[in-house]
Amino acid sequence: MSAAFLSPVFPVAQEAFLLAAARRETRTASDRDAVKRLAGAVARMGDRFTVARAEADGGDYFRSARDALAYALHFGPVAHAHLAQVLGELPPPAPPRA
Repeated sequence: MSAAFLSPVFPVAQEAFLLAAARRETRTASDRDAVKRLAGAVARMGDRFTVARAEADGGDYFRSARDALAYALHFGPVAHAHLAQVLGELPPPAPPRA
């Protein structure tokens, strides 16, 4: 695996894509305003995956594009960093057999 693949830094292109989608969804011109307007959805989605998990209605976690976007924008970088850390601790792959 390449060092770039294991970088804990969230990919700039992915962040730009998510922020552009957030601006469209919230009808704002500013990244900051879009993120602020998604804060309620982030809190709701965070609860649905933790404290309110048992009460979730059939696991339909992403019933709206807004909720899915809020979750990806807020928790995506954290999940990316965790995954990069785990992958970085794995031994290198065995060379291919001839």
